[in-house]
Amino acid sequence: PVVVVPGPSPVPVAPAIVIAPPTAPLVYAAPPPVLFYPPPPRFYGPPPAPGPYIGFGVWSW
Repeated sequence: PVVVVPGPSPVPVAPAIVIAPPTAPLVYAAPPPVLFYPPPPRFYGPPPAPGPYIGFGVWSW
């Protein structure tokens, strides 16, 4: 009977964990684009500084 109780518990927990990972990546993906826009105007002066630092040096170049 104890196994039956934990059974249902893991089910709801699993979905929550699955939703958590997708949410984190999406939030992470948002930051890159946001910084991507500022780099162009700022790249005018220090392109090598923000480029390599942000990891978009190839795109900025």
